[in-house]
Amino acid sequence: MSVELRMDAEAVAAVPDLERRLRADDLREAGWEIKDLEKEDNGETLLTAEHRFASPSEANAVLAQLGGPFRQLTLDRKRSLARSTYTFSGSVDLTRGLDSFGDVELANRLGSPLGFDTGEMQAALDLDPQTAFPVDVRVDLPGRIQEQMPTPGEDDAWRLQYGSITELSASSSATGLQPLSYFGLAVLFAIAAIVVSRLWNSGRYRPQHRRTGSGMRARDLLAQADVAREKTAHTENNEDAENFERKVVLRADGAARAGDVIAFTREQHGASLSGEPDHAAGDPGHPTGGDGWCVLLIERGGGPFAGHLALPGGFLEKSDGSPGKGAMRELVEETGLRVDPPINGEDEQRPQSLHLNRLMWLGLYDKPGRDPRRPTATDAYVAILESDVTVMAADDAAAATWIPLDHVLLRYSTLPEGSRVLAFDQDDMLRDAVELIRQLGVLPAP
Repeated sequence: MSVELRMDAEAVAAVPDLERRLRADDLREAGWEIKDLEKEDNGETLLTAEHRFASPSEANAVLAQLGGPFRQLTLDRKRSLARSTYTFSGSVDLTRGLDSFGDVELANRLGSPLGFDTGEMQAALDLDPQTAFPVDVRVDLPGRIQEQMPTPGEDDAWRLQYGSITELSASSSATGLQPLSYFGLAVLFAIAAIVVSRLWNSGRYRPQHRRTGSGMRARDLLAQADVAREKTAHTENNEDAENFERKVVLRADGAARAGDVIAFTREQHGASLSGEPDHAAGDPGHPTGGDGWCVLLIERGGGPFAGHLALPGGFLEKSDGSPGKGAMRELVEETGLRVDPPINGEDEQRPQSLHLNRLMWLGLYDKPGRDPRRPTATDAYVAILESDVTVMAADDAAAATWIPLDHVLLRYSTLPEGSRVLAFDQDDMLRDAVELIRQLGVLPAP
């Protein structure tokens, strides 16, 4: 994967000693290779960052790092005997103009996504973003391209339009000789097995059974060895499952480790739940108790529970080091929100006092059947934020927003038995989180 930034001579001149001042340590730590600045014949300077991948799952992990306006970019591969089909899809949201490339943390600190007013800059310099900051996306897939939507322009690249959302898709088909060679070898082995079986059954070439010192026949021992060898050689044929088990932390019982975050902020500015009347906080005619607090929820972009409200979170990766750090990573990837890790010694026990802007361990949720995909053990964390913060959906989240806690509690009070507000068993997590912050004095007693 390659990300290129082209700067004209005027832009380069505005940043003396550009190569020395370029800060890319975080990209290098994430596995990106930063190329040396390259001067081109047309006078432009090219800055390139590359990240290699060996499978679609690795590619999707890199695509998720792009963030900003790039939403749900995915690469999929389907294999048959002699053909592989590749599909790329996703969208780029430039509805907010140059601010679409903003950083959530920077917006929280400086009050704007890029640290300055892009509208004032465009007006002062009389710039048109479409010509001054064009954005091109090009996808090269193995084999023959079958379809690209929308139709690409020059150099087979999509030129994206500011002020709009562009849905991208491309597919290709490639023929491989390796599966055919494997098939031919399998046929030869099958023929050989039939010949050997017939010779064995004829009795002419069958050896006499030799007994071992323990009284077992050597043939019986070989049969046991075959069974053990088959058990050892058995592997998951599904490539996604193999990648999942290589990347994700598994408990001794095979359950996948995960981390979810229940984040609260004091400012009551969030959207209401779908279909929920917008009652004022503390309306005595409706049971609430949220005391003006909001909870951070996402809309799941993929299955299971696609389109369903959920808490931000996901599976713990081996590179995370701890459930708390895994939960922090998922929180940033899905919402852009950054918090501090749990205090040492409190990663697996409930806090005795309130810690602001920091993860606090809530509990472990691992009851059977809570995740329809596989057994999962989730460490849930609570985060209390001192002030209103901006969130931005990315990665697996189709949307992210602060929702008044009153609305959620009201929904719980009127929910039909067997229904849920959040995905998985996250309703239990949220109820437990509300009880915890009441114990810590954040919410008044009901």
